[in-house]
Amino acid sequence: MRELDENGDNGFIDPPADFVPDENRKDYWNLKGFQNPERKLKQETKILAFSISIIIIYLILLTPYLVASNSGESGLVINSQKIDIVSLPTDIQDLIPYKNLQYNAIVVVDQTHDVNNLKGQVSKERKLVISPETAQNNEFIRVDNIVFNIYAPANLIPGINQTFDTLIIGDTKKVGYGGIIEFCNNLKINPILIASRIDCLIGGFLVVLVITFISRKAVALWNIPAIIACYSFQLFIANIIANANRLEVNLVILLFGLLFIPALYLIFKVKEFEESKEGKKQISNLYRENIVLFTRLISKIKEIRIF
Repeated sequence: MRELDENGDNGFIDPPADFVPDENRKDYWNLKGFQNPERKLKQETKILAFSISIIIIYLILLTPYLVASNSGESGLVINSQKIDIVSLPTDIQDLIPYKNLQYNAIVVVDQTHDVNNLKGQVSKERKLVISPETAQNNEFIRVDNIVFNIYAPANLIPGINQTFDTLIIGDTKKVGYGGIIEFCNNLKINPILIASRIDCLIGGFLVVLVITFISRKAVALWNIPAIIACYSFQLFIANIIANANRLEVNLVILLFGLLFIPALYLIFKVKEFEESKEGKKQISNLYRENIVLFTRLISKIKEIRIF
């Protein structure tokens, strides 16, 4: 197999239209320096299929954490019970907006926020929501129209079967796309959310590098707009989820979430330039200049003496 030369080529060229290979010589293509079109097509098909698979996995893995982190005050229900307003402390009763309604005490586990408990251990934050709406266990809900939200001791509200860190008074609603979290909950949500969070942080960067190295075994200029496109599209999905949950989205974040559209166009234009003869020549010269500059910089650093 031929290595890539300074211009990023592997030394093979496409055969002319009238070229007829000698079928009795299996190495005829290599001897003539021609690229076997059948082998080239199979290789490109495998690379394309592998690249599409990586992108699909990257996008699917993004979703759980994006839903959990763009739902406002939200969490998975672990306990729900009716509560008598009269049993609440007087200060809490005064904050209840409609005292003639039947209220429920709903304990939810926040999937994105951690707290330190009294034993010094880190655990998911638990919230007690006083709400007129009912909720089922393992349902992913959010809290709207919040009247009161404060850290409170677990013994503040008597008769609650679960411990909690935060007390909230408000209305509960179903989370937009919350079914994804509920589905993940049946698959042991913690490992999935951890993987999803890591994917949000470095997934776009890794996807671009992996696709680049399996296709040409070297970094390329189009990697820059590709990485920007990944994180912009990631934010675009987050903005859709936030909008479904009626959360306000900052204008800068909204605009960056649309940046993947021009970035995709830029990817193809830069890639086209890199694969042209003139582009290969200019990039090769740029690499040489950078190597010379880097070598001089290293030499200068070595000359510096610290007394």
